[in-house]
This record gives sequence, C-alpha cells and structure tokens, in this order.
Amino acid sequence: MLCFKNLVITQTIEEDGYWSEKSQKRIKYKKPKVTTKVIHAEEYIGDLSDLYDTIKFFTEKHGIYRPLDVKVEPYIEF
Repeated sequence: MLCFKNLVITQTIEEDGYWSEKSQKRIKYKKPKVTTKVIHAEEYIGDLSDLYDTIKFFTEKHGIYRPLDVKVEPYIEF
C-alpha cells in the first residue's frame, strides 16, 4: 500500500510595500519582504485520500489567493 510521511505545508507571503497613514500613499520597499510560515506539519499520513483531504482543507483555509508549498515523502508499506 502506498503511504505518505513527513508532510509539510508552507505558505510564502511576499510584501512589496505598505500603506502610510501619514502621507496617505503606498510606499514600496527596496526589496520585497518575503515571509515563509509552516502551516501544517505531520509525521504520518495514511493513504492518498487522507493526503488529498489534508491538502484540500488547508488550500481552502489559507491558499485562496496565495499558493501553498507541499512537501511529502511517499513510501510503500506491506
């Protein structure tokens, strides 16, 4: 049976500027500010349906406008 382990779902947020209340305009950064946040990490995922349900849940919750990075290690269990 095909199983999965070491699931890590991360979200990368890139900000290129901010709104200044004082000057009432958007100010850009010289370099974009990149923030990487681990949303979910799990040692063992059962089969493909469990993996699908987990990815679907976190995509609907966090990844509507921002893509998510998913890393997983497949292995065969007898």
